[in-house]
Amino acid sequence: MEPFFFHPDLSSPTLVLDPEEAHHALKVKRKKVGDLLWLTDGAGHLAKAIIAHISKERCEVRILDLQAASRPVWGIHLAIAPPKHPNRLEWLVEKLTEIGVGQITFLKTHYTEKLGLKWERLEKIAQSALKQSRQVWQPALKPMAEIAAFLEEMGSFNGQKCIAYAAAQNSPLAQILQKQQSVCILVGPEGDFHPQEIAMAQAQGFLGVRLAESILRTETAGLVACQTVQIINQI
Repeated sequence: MEPFFFHPDLSSPTLVLDPEEAHHALKVKRKKVGDLLWLTDGAGHLAKAIIAHISKERCEVRILDLQAASRPVWGIHLAIAPPKHPNRLEWLVEKLTEIGVGQITFLKTHYTEKLGLKWERLEKIAQSALKQSRQVWQPALKPMAEIAAFLEEMGSFNGQKCIAYAAAQNSPLAQILQKQQSVCILVGPEGDFHPQEIAMAQAQGFLGVRLAESILRTETAGLVACQTVQIINQI
């Protein structure tokens, strides 16, 4: 199967790949004039294209067919305090892209340690994972948000709302999920959510859940939560 490449705008019949994508097509995949490839913009479009012209590191392609995919009727919005180690955060963004998460918001909570995020780096990782997993919807990466402001915005969210934290009385996430319904899941930092933050979330309709019997790292918890939603919707 032909590899996927990324281009942010597929509206023109003739496109020039950016230098990084051109290098990958010409030097890594050894593509030549007349070869076919697939392009995605991460916004639901998939184009079948042919390489029309090559000069040095420049690769011009012509679109043969453009298709638009519909979003699923349900989606996953993960709101998570970013792990303090950059490699763990990057791993999380990569894996969430692969499994098809729709939106990722990074939360500033009482115990959040990581505040500075390398947005361009995270976008590149998401694009790479998008191509590798052959998808057409890239997660929307949202800027760091104060948890109180985020919870207020989510008051009108039309879907299931869950907050994962360590409490014996919380039901397993898999037991409370409903199929074909959008869900927003909150995952806290390594120090967990502050009790006041949990109370604020519950006041906005978030139901406390647990993800596993063991204590999970933040990035593991985020991935487990989203994959649980995917599995429930595939059963």
